[in-house]
Amino acid sequence: MNLNQEKFKKVVRVGFSLCDALSKDYPGLKIYPVFSRFGPRSGQCALTSDPLTLLVEFPEMLHYSKAVEQLRGLILQLKWAEKFDPDSKKELEKKHNALMKKVGTPIPVTYYSDVYIEFRTKVLKYDLLAQIKKDPRLPPELNKDGNIRIIAGSLSDLLNENK
Repeated sequence: MNLNQEKFKKVVRVGFSLCDALSKDYPGLKIYPVFSRFGPRSGQCALTSDPLTLLVEFPEMLHYSKAVEQLRGLILQLKWAEKFDPDSKKELEKKHNALMKKVGTPIPVTYYSDVYIEFRTKVLKYDLLAQIKKDPRLPPELNKDGNIRIIAGSLSDLLNENK
């Protein structure tokens, strides 16, 4: 099951809420939420519900049309032009704006539900890491000893648990 915009925004709120709750209980780890996927179509980015950010930073978590793919290409070209070719920026912005009108708002994307929300640490304290992995709010089957990942669950799992 993949997620539409409404369900996706709900699961992002769930991820931030769980991160806030865990942060209060384990302040020494200074955790922050990210999207991640390992293996095929792997990637990661900060937890956000902005489809343009996701389109640029983690397009592998989205299913989108050819027009949205073209939009992604223009966004990347604009970023490059800002740094290296400011003269081409105006023309690219015109193309970008025209394509945005064609694509529409909100940007039509579907979110793959097998992407995970996980929490990264700014401070690596192994004793606290071992404690948080045993927290009942986290799935024990995804938070084994021996790695430093703190996994909240897949988008579909988190959505189904918080209906």
